[in-house]
Amino acid sequence: MARLSFRTTAVMIGAIALGSLAFLDAARASMVEINPSLAVALPGSEDAQVRLLSALMGQPDKGPPKAAAMAVARERLRDEPLDGDALNLMAYVSDPTGRSAETRKYADLATQVSKRQIFSQLAMTYGAASANDTVAALDRFDAVLRSRPDAGALFFPRLRPALASPEMRAAIAGLARDDSPWAMDFLLFSSGEPQFSPFVSDVLRRSGTAVPERQRALLGGPLVTRAFEAADYAGARDIVALVPGGSKALFTSPALSERSLDTRYGAASWSLPSSAAGSASATGKGADVGLSVYATGGAHDVVAIKNLLLAPGRYAMSHALVAGMNAAEGADARWRLSCIGRSDIWISPNLLAGEGTKRTFAPFTVPSGCPAQRLELRTDVVFGQPSIDFTVRNLALKRASAAN
Repeated sequence: MARLSFRTTAVMIGAIALGSLAFLDAARASMVEINPSLAVALPGSEDAQVRLLSALMGQPDKGPPKAAAMAVARERLRDEPLDGDALNLMAYVSDPTGRSAETRKYADLATQVSKRQIFSQLAMTYGAASANDTVAALDRFDAVLRSRPDAGALFFPRLRPALASPEMRAAIAGLARDDSPWAMDFLLFSSGEPQFSPFVSDVLRRSGTAVPERQRALLGGPLVTRAFEAADYAGARDIVALVPGGSKALFTSPALSERSLDTRYGAASWSLPSSAAGSASATGKGADVGLSVYATGGAHDVVAIKNLLLAPGRYAMSHALVAGMNAAEGADARWRLSCIGRSDIWISPNLLAGEGTKRTFAPFTVPSGCPAQRLELRTDVVFGQPSIDFTVRNLALKRASAAN
């Protein structure tokens, strides 16, 4: 995606603000059925009249004349000079599009009184964006989304393209560091489109461990998975290191551990799919962690998957296997390593046919042009044959010399 200029980013934010003005306020009004001209003429509380007219924002054809609405707001300000709703109403009736200097005059006052004045915040967003002040415009968006979390459904799709701008990414990173309640949700939303994954990864690199730990623990795993699935492998590697307890080594080792079997690390963790015929589960603790595998007759299942990001070169894998019962004829279990989206790299001999518990397999080569790999454990048992079960421990992968 082309890099957006600083000015282009500001213009985009301004357009987002303008496109959101009518939507937000019309949605909250639910099309109140009143006669506004009659309402402003009724005696009584100016506060109630201001609230009544505020409910009509986003429906300019239903509002009273500008002078009448202004009179109600001014009357309210005589009683309560710091009434944010009255100032917000004045900003709106001055120019429902939110573009004029007169609107921003009242909007500025309204947002100083209360950050929850949505129309005024959006009008000020447009003003900041028109002045090419991306950071100030985003600060206004932050205020809107803090006061109206439901507005994310409207803003996020429109704000996402602006991630192409380094200035925008720096600003979002700052909000993430400051524990903005919507910044990480926005990044998770944006990572759903593969072309934005590198931008999301850049934001997370910029924000680093300054993002509160609870946020990194909650959303880090899904962000790792989104980056990996988008083939943003550098991003996946960097993000997993930001998840509490995580490490880049999770992508370079298939070792079985409580950490590598913990799903909070997303695509860097072991995945243990299961079916009615075959499954694998974690067993043991500490140095004794392993995979307990079970398969019945008719099983043809991958029961364990580990994503890896190995550099090109020669490797050798080893493990210790303990069979729970003698493998019947027609039972088969093998490791399979492949380039993701491409061909196999290596398939082990039948694990159930070897002698002894410890085994080091013949070396294999990860070729260049194979940035990501998938290690799978597959079981096959002929229908009608007895069930099998075994446990794998001490799984290791080491560099092998070229001579091997």
